[in-house]
Amino acid sequence: MSVAEDGRTGQVEVAGVVRLIDLSLLHGPLQSGEHVLVHSGIALERMSAEQAQEVMSLFAPPAVGKDVAQDQRPPG
Repeated sequence: MSVAEDGRTGQVEVAGVVRLIDLSLLHGPLQSGEHVLVHSGIALERMSAEQAQEVMSLFAPPAVGKDVAQDQRPPG
């Protein structure tokens, strides 16, 4: 995340897309590189790097593996 000079707006990258966000709901100054929870372009809360990683893992594509349909076919 990068923070504008006024401290009220910033830019975040999500899934390769850079978005402008409103930081006015957060208390205290933010530093570039901090993690925030964003909804509809508004930063709602600060997050630790560990929390951010956990949340991002929920939205990650599933791991490549066996085709489920193959596992459900009867043997033979």
